[in-house]
Amino acid sequence: MQLRKSRVPQFLDVQAWRRNSNAVWGDYYSSSGTQDQVPNRSLYFLFQREQLFQLGTGFRVKYGALLDPDVKPVFRTESQDRMLKSALNFAAGFFGIPYEEQYHQLITLEWPGLNNTLSPYSQFFRSPPRPPLTHSFAINPVTCKNANRGDLNLSRQKLPEWIAIYLKDALVRLQAEIEGFELTLADLFNMQQMAAYEVVALGGSRFGDIFTEEEWEGFEYGMDLLFWYGYSFGNPAQAAVGLGWVQEWLARVTRVPIIEFNSTTNSSYHTSEYFPFNQKIYVDATHDTSLSPLFCHPLSFLATNAPRTVISAIITTLNFASFASSGPLPSNFVPKNRSFDTSRIAPFAANLVSQIMSSPGKTTSGKAVRWLLNDGVVPLDHIEGCGKDGLCDLDVFVEATRNAANEIDWAHDCLSPYTIEEGDAPILDGRPPKRK
Repeated sequence: MQLRKSRVPQFLDVQAWRRNSNAVWGDYYSSSGTQDQVPNRSLYFLFQREQLFQLGTGFRVKYGALLDPDVKPVFRTESQDRMLKSALNFAAGFFGIPYEEQYHQLITLEWPGLNNTLSPYSQFFRSPPRPPLTHSFAINPVTCKNANRGDLNLSRQKLPEWIAIYLKDALVRLQAEIEGFELTLADLFNMQQMAAYEVVALGGSRFGDIFTEEEWEGFEYGMDLLFWYGYSFGNPAQAAVGLGWVQEWLARVTRVPIIEFNSTTNSSYHTSEYFPFNQKIYVDATHDTSLSPLFCHPLSFLATNAPRTVISAIITTLNFASFASSGPLPSNFVPKNRSFDTSRIAPFAANLVSQIMSSPGKTTSGKAVRWLLNDGVVPLDHIEGCGKDGLCDLDVFVEATRNAANEIDWAHDCLSPYTIEEGDAPILDGRPPKRK
């Protein structure tokens, strides 16, 4: 391969790179033919550790006064290594070092066949390696199967349609700079994805300046299509995916144990030791796509480390309608003032917080709830009696949320062989199509 201009990044083995273009952590090879790795994976995790540590210190400043010196709190995470490391880095920031004796870290198992609200997809990754990588990934869903069905994930259709529009000119422009290798739209999209990781790992990316500002805006909207139709309001199984954690939130707030385990809740973890009700702060760390929560009794907090979409599922289950107010996302243009913006919903170290506070004289129950997503107040005016300022009578919100949760049939939404047919109304609530 010959490159006409140095602006286009160089690869020794272009074919090998292209075959593995979706493997963000693939090895780099220098143009001289040596196999010196650029340690971008470890540098990325340095950024990740910093983000979670800072998140922990910030929450200690905001909510540290809620800690009860007589109660050693239980914080939860799941067993995937990067999630556990994220939880520990948060704890280091929140409690300071040494932190090990200041709280209990519950590690729930992420494994095929085991229910886990912090890993509601229960995906298991394993496949034979393909050179030059030491490993590759295949997804084998075992719990909410419909959340991983390709025919129900319309982002597989919508995203390619959009890529063909916003990267059309870039393909012609960049192909003119390369000889001996035919670029595809997928190659260009993968370059943009790689750039995002390189920026946080290395401080910059050689892919950055080969695309225009408009093309980067197109990439951002592509992520919106991916999350909306794949992991949030536009996917028919996503309200069910977030159901288990919402049921646990209701249990903690009302201090009423769960007795019917009809979602991804796991009775093995619902004991007084693992799931106490006597804390003022509760913290759950998981994937942003599954949402990682840090929860306190006056405060509930969800924190995550990298896009995987649990946060977007939980806000769907909670029916935060303001994010879906502009309707389904088109695949042929970027709508103005769209309400669903993935970069605001699920950035690095995304976090969702529910604050429960006293409000004497202002609410019937004397308590109010407010939700913050990445420090932004979530409007709750879709619930009668609640407002755009995010404040809602706790009893009113609990009742509305309980009713919405009771309407979700996890077994049907996750396991039934329903389809999306032409002519069905757009999905706006993360539930299967409603047909007479």
